[in-house]
Amino acid sequence: MSKQGSSFKDVLQNVFAASAILIAFIVAEILFTQVMANPVNFEGGNPAGRALQGNILGTFTKVVRLFLF
Repeated sequence: MSKQGSSFKDVLQNVFAASAILIAFIVAEILFTQVMANPVNFEGGNPAGRALQGNILGTFTKVVRLFLF
């Protein structure tokens, strides 16, 4: 009986770990697309353009896109 209890506990831990990772990816995607890649951070309101002078969010977005895409 204790083996089933520990098995259920292991399954619960695995489900929690998987959901925590999934939630972290979703939050990171929302933060990147809605805050950092906001058109306000770029010249002319165009995220494909240059980041505004001294705007760290726009600059960081450009650096991340350079390495990821």
